Amino acid sequence: MIIGKVSPTFYRIYIKIWYPFQKAWQNAKLIYTHISQITLIFTTTINLCDQCNLCLKIPSNMINTSAIILAGGRGKRLGYKEKALIPINGKPIIEHTIEVLEGVVDEIIVSVRDDRQKQLLEEYARGLIIVVDKYVDVGPLAGILEGLKATGGEYVFVVACDMPLLNIGVVEFLFKRAQGHDGALPLRGDGIFEPLHAVYHTGPMLARTEKSIEQGERFILAPIFDLEDMVLIEMDEIRELDPELKTFLNVNTLEDIEKYTI
Repeated sequence: MIIGKVSPTFYRIYIKIWYPFQKAWQNAKLIYTHISQITLIFTTTINLCDQCNLCLKIPSNMINTSAIILAGGRGKRLGYKEKALIPINGKPIIEHTIEVLEGVVDEIIVSVRDDRQKQLLEEYARGLIIVVDKYVDVGPLAGILEGLKATGGEYVFVVACDMPLLNIGVVEFLFKRAQGHDGALPLRGDGIFEPLHAVYHTGPMLARTEKSIEQGERFILAPIFDLEDMVLIEMDEIRELDPELKTFLNVNTLEDIEKYTI
């Protein structure tokens, strides 16, 4: 708005110089506003232009939670059958596991021992990321390591592929208890840990797992014992969600297959 009388000369200067500058400045402020909004893309949905109803839909969260399914075991006690493909109620165990975890985590990674097993499980992994062990004859730590390298989540649930009765509530509870710590590790009343049904802070666990393998420590708890801030979860807490602790049951023998029902 121009207030009062102005001379023709001043008006020409305004139209030719100041007005374009003013419009450019307004546009610059508008662009700055949009850029400021874009910095919030990981927490909000941004309206870039209300007038033309142009919206950029952005996910409300970055990947925060992941899961690694360890499928690389050779199933010695099962006559070298692929544990992940053992049918429970007419469906391979790995499919039961994936279905449960899809309701909890942002991404799922399947860890296998070699390329042959990868080809065998690709059909059942339904497009999920599959990683292959770099180290041979190292045991579960090799699979955990490759899974941790591939994960994008800040926290990761590591689980063996032979647990067909995973409890979604228990998995969610472990993630909740792990927040702000190096992880959440279930502890049985007899002092036995459940490292393959636990949640870990990805960064610290990756570093400790690499260190353990490099030092020749293949004991599954070696990297975990090296973590400084693990939360131990007593069974009484888990029983509130899973009274019979079925979430920890695993298939070790052919007889086990017959007794499990989903």
